[in-house]
Amino acid sequence: MIVKGILVPPNELAKISKICTESGMLEKQIEAQRYEIVYPFKSKQVAIVKNEFGAFEGARFNRALYCDDGETVETVQQGTFAVVGVDEDSFRDLSDDELENYLKRFELPERFFVDEGELCVAKFRPNEKVHGNDVNITQTGKTGGI
Repeated sequence: MIVKGILVPPNELAKISKICTESGMLEKQIEAQRYEIVYPFKSKQVAIVKNEFGAFEGARFNRALYCDDGETVETVQQGTFAVVGVDEDSFRDLSDDELENYLKRFELPERFFVDEGELCVAKFRPNEKVHGNDVNITQTGKTGGI
C-alpha cells in the first residue's frame, strides 16, 4: 500500500512523498532494519515512523519535537523518519490540512549544539550562505539543560 505522507531526512528539507508501507520498502525509505511507530502528537491519527534503533546505531540528529510551549525541546528524532496518517491498525494518507500542518512543522532541517550546558536547536535553509557560513538560522530552541 502506498500512502501520501511526509519524508523527513536529516539536514534536508522535508517533502511530501509517497510512502510505501509494505514490509521491507518502508524500512528502506527510512533507512532502517526495523521500524517503530510513535504517536508524539495530540492527534493519535498521525504518527511518526522511524528507525527503531536509530539512536543506538548513531543515526544523525534530525528534528526536535517540542513541548506545547513551542520552544522547549521534548525529544530529538534521529535518522530519516516519515509522518503518516493512521487508522486503527493501518496507515492512511495524510489529509491536506495534516500535510500543511506537519510540513510546516518539519520543513526546515535543524542543527543541534550545546551552549552553556543546554542543548540548542537552530533551524536552517540548506545550501544558503550567510557571511560565508553555510547556516542561515531562522529559529532556535533550548532544552531545560543536559
